[in-house]
Amino acid sequence: EQLVENARQFSPELLLVFKGTFVSADALRRLRALGIRTYCFYPDVSFLAHGPQIPKALPEYDWIFTTKTFGLTDMKEQLGVTRASLIHFGYDPDLHRPVPLSKSDRARFECDVSYIGTWSAKKESLLADLLSQRPHLRLRVWGSQWWRSKSPVLAKAIGGHHVLGEDFVRAIRGSRINLSIMSEARQGSSKGDQVASRTFSVPACEAFVLHERTDEVLKFFREPEEIVCYGSFDELVSKIDRYLPDERERSAVAVRARDVVRARHSWDARILEILERHEALST
Repeated sequence: EQLVENARQFSPELLLVFKGTFVSADALRRLRALGIRTYCFYPDVSFLAHGPQIPKALPEYDWIFTTKTFGLTDMKEQLGVTRASLIHFGYDPDLHRPVPLSKSDRARFECDVSYIGTWSAKKESLLADLLSQRPHLRLRVWGSQWWRSKSPVLAKAIGGHHVLGEDFVRAIRGSRINLSIMSEARQGSSKGDQVASRTFSVPACEAFVLHERTDEVLKFFREPEEIVCYGSFDELVSKIDRYLPDERERSAVAVRARDVVRARHSWDARILEILERHEALST
């Protein structure tokens, strides 16, 4: 009700919703009746696993931008939605940059290896196995829902909260190796993640990333010149052993990856894609 009332007062040209867990189909119909174009930026792997409103609301948008290549097929098959296109994640040029770390930053964030992201069983198992294999590794884990971890091995590594904004950047910069573990498939998704926001934000900070190998990530970066990947647990451990002591090579890869994302993967470029779609639908 507040959303619709605000729209009546403000008379916006468009509404851009991020995911839209609490945006109802009825509200979207009422907004469209006011002449407002409605768009959804959908960042997750599943359209069915995030509450009852989303499957009802998605068919009501004028257009949906999904960050998953498989999302287009999943939406069509599950919800009958075809007014959609692929849009990739990006980095924020004003935030994601190679900042120097203060003494207090280093005390909070410096580590050998880090993972920043939401808990999942796959991630917990991989990180716990990593510490079991390399118990002296300085590992830090940041993000939501890590209270769900049952691993005593991981207990000391878990930061227990999000790192957002400038803290996110400093956590990235404080880690010699930033892990990019992809989320697994969920109810209603045909695949797990192929790339994520950190695929672009970590390199933008001129930091080294060790990324789960997927077909999609290799469309953006050359391996191993611009990104280092792993495809199995044994390869993950061997790549950490290989790159952790080699600061020069980590820095060289990080600089090349930074140049790739700065050239064409900013949020500014993504917003232009959204506005171009809006202009096309409005003419």
